[in-house]
Parts: sequence; C-alpha cells; structure tokens
Amino acid sequence: MNIVKCTKTEQHYASKKINFIEDFSCNVRRCLPENSLVHTKTGLKKIEDICIGDKVLTVSGFEEVLNVFNQGKQNVVKIKTQDGEFKCTPNHKMAVLTGCSVYEWKQAKNLKHDDILMTSRRFIDGIITRLPRSEDVIVPTLDEYTAWFTGILQSTDAYENIKVKSYFSYKFDKQYYNIASRFKDILYKFVDNASDTVIKFHEYSTFYVVSCSSIEIYEYFDKNMTMWTSRKIIPEYILTGTCDIRMSYIVGIIDGNTNCSTLRKGRVPLNIYSSVDKQFIQNIQTLCYSCGFETRFQYSGKNDLYELNAITNYAIESILEASVICKYNVVNSYIDMPIHNVNGFPIKFINQKRKFATINAKLGLQNAKNISMNIYDEFFDNLCYCPVKVNSISTETEFVETYDIEIKNNHQFYCCGYLTHNSGD
Repeated sequence: MNIVKCTKTEQHYASKKINFIEDFSCNVRRCLPENSLVHTKTGLKKIEDICIGDKVLTVSGFEEVLNVFNQGKQNVVKIKTQDGEFKCTPNHKMAVLTGCSVYEWKQAKNLKHDDILMTSRRFIDGIITRLPRSEDVIVPTLDEYTAWFTGILQSTDAYENIKVKSYFSYKFDKQYYNIASRFKDILYKFVDNASDTVIKFHEYSTFYVVSCSSIEIYEYFDKNMTMWTSRKIIPEYILTGTCDIRMSYIVGIIDGNTNCSTLRKGRVPLNIYSSVDKQFIQNIQTLCYSCGFETRFQYSGKNDLYELNAITNYAIESILEASVICKYNVVNSYIDMPIHNVNGFPIKFINQKRKFATINAKLGLQNAKNISMNIYDEFFDNLCYCPVKVNSISTETEFVETYDIEIKNNHQFYCCGYLTHNSGD
C-alpha cells in the first residue's frame, strides 16, 4: 500500500494506513526522558504532562492515550542522526524504513549506521492561547503578529539593556525598516496612551533603533518572554498555540536572526537560528516539526555554536507560506540550494515505484546512489514524513527520569519529531 500523501493543508490529516512490520520479540516497557515533547492535538506537551485521553499524532492521524507510565530513573542513549538527536532507553523502539511505504520496528540499541528513521511532516492543530495576564501593562491579543514579536525578542540580543533604568533597545539594519517599524508598532500595544517618552524610534545612517523605558514592560517581557535570562525557554502559549501562532513565532526567530540577512551565497544552508543554548535550538526544531516541516540541528565547531538550518525545498517553502514573514526574498533565495547530504532515499527504494522508469528517463537516475527529498517531492509524491539517516548510537548514557505512554490502535506516536513506539504491544 502506498504511503500517506500529504500537502501543507488538511491532507496532513489523511487517515490512510501505511504498511509496517511489527517486532514483538521484547515485551517490556520502553521509555523516553522527561521533557521530551510529544505531538498532541492540543500542541506540544512534555511527556510527563501527558494525560489519559489526550490525542497524540500517529501515522494515521490522532489517537487516544490509554495509559501513562512513570518509569523512574533509567539510563537513556542518544541516537545521532543526520538531522539531530533523539534520546530514549536502549530497548525503546524506533520506526525504521525498509522502503518508501514500509517500515519496521527496531530497538535503539540495535540501530545501525544508515538506518532510516521517520520525522514528521504533519502539522498539529494546537489550541487558542493568550499572552499571560498582567495588571501593569496592556496585554494585546496573541495573534500572528504578537507571536512574531515574541520570536524577535527571543532571537535578537538587545542592543542596550540597562536593568536599573528598566531600559532596553533593539537595533535593526537599514534594509529592514519593515521589521523595525512593525516591532515599534507592536511594542506600542503594551502601553496605554504611549508617548514618545516611553517608546522611541531612532534613525541612523545605517540602522534603526527602537527603545523602551518602562519598568512594567521591562519586567513583563523578562518574566513572560525570557528575554534577559541566561537560558531561553519557548513559552507555553507558543508550544500549545495554533499552527499559525507557532509558525509566526518561528518566522519571528528567522526575521530576528542576524545570520539570515543576505541573499544566499555559495553552498551555505538557510540558517533559522544559531545559539550556544543547545536545548533551546532543539526545542525550536521540534516546533518546526510540529508545523509540518523538517530542519537540521548540528554543532558548528567553526563558530562554536549550535545551528538549526533548513535543508530541503519543502522546509523553505513551508516557511515562505507564513503570512508575517519579512525576510521573504532572503529565504526564497535558498530554493534549489546545492547542499550536500540532503535528506532522501536509497535508489533501491525508488526504483520499486511505478513512476521510476518515466522519471529515470527524464533525469537519468540509474547511476545515483540516493535520491534527495527535493527530487522526490518534485517528481514523485508528497509524503507525510521525511526520511533521516542514523549516524550513530552514542555510547554515553544519561541517568534521568523516564516516562512512556500507551496509544490506542496504532501503538506509536511522534515525539520530538520522530516516529517512535509506545509501551503497549
């Protein structure tokens, strides 16, 4: 049976089934570490916060949680893939592709180099959320623009930050007047009858500066948007928000990212964000998966930073669909980028498909070892998942609190972007 086809619309929720091969050789409880983000109908939730009755994402849509298990502290291993990492106990099972429409289950400890896992291309609904209440500031409605604003605040370091004066400012390059102007307009929404003594817009020869001097706003942003803390956290109202809210936040991250400011040159991928904060970058990656597109997380020794990049055309096109994006032309310049090691399938998976002979005659695929997702998406099908190769299984373990859940019917779910098995067989 063919795999579920998906577009970036409601076809993501098609309920056709995919063939798979179950391995029941080890009827034991498998576990995931605390803080692992599960894809649910109401947004991304930490696995320890999942409740019986929650609906979680599977290959055939959303299914009900039957049981939740707290398994105590256990050792977990790290699966390193071409796109990032996934942590679980050694006997936890992962979906491994054996063809474009077939997968089997393998325990993490038995995974091998070049095994192909599955990451989600299905967006999750989320719920209508709101910015935290306050008696000291006017709290605007959480819409796509205020979600974008939150992303800007979290991706851009303040140009000036004087805590004793409750003063901060943000700097924007001259070419991005649209970003600076929108930033100022949204900032005005947090004050009643704001005057230029509170919020100011400065124009210089090569940049703009938007500044704010307000105890109430300074404290509200610091508390609810983790602006000036040493470790940034994606707010709950973003993680569980609707897909439009999550997508607008991601676009705000990109628009505020100074590493994404010029048209593409050479073979450098689209950088969504870079940071020394590994966990924050990984959580943004999971947020991208929850919006239906893949990214690549990696460490850049050259810059001593963790990076999140968009590698495939599908991911870039998904970002471009966000209505509030300001850096449209910059992002668009990365379409058809000549990047090595793009996600894809071994040629043996492809030549089993009916379309192969026709497309092979057009593209000359017979000598190829792999077919990239850019080619697959354009000439074959739109899939509800993205293949991602295993690089290695880390020999180092972490001793942490672990949890697992049991899912009705499918006994599988998406967590941190990856399709994984549940405890029930």
